[in-house]
Amino acid sequence: QEDGRMILNEIERSGNFGQMDATRADLSNKWSSFRYVHSKTLRLRRFDPTAFFWSPLWRIWHFLWRKLHRYK
Repeated sequence: QEDGRMILNEIERSGNFGQMDATRADLSNKWSSFRYVHSKTLRLRRFDPTAFFWSPLWRIWHFLWRKLHRYK
């Protein structure tokens, strides 16, 4: 029941797929975006602990891959 309340509060606070999240307002650069996603993963780590570990590694790897292959 506590987990359900936490998820419901997260959904109500952030809206449709996080589009209405007030903490998402300043994602103008890569580091603020990275910090936002990682903090959200940190908050929800009890539901998916592997995502908390792999998410930052995946984002860094993907960023480097895009730079290597000259994608924007």
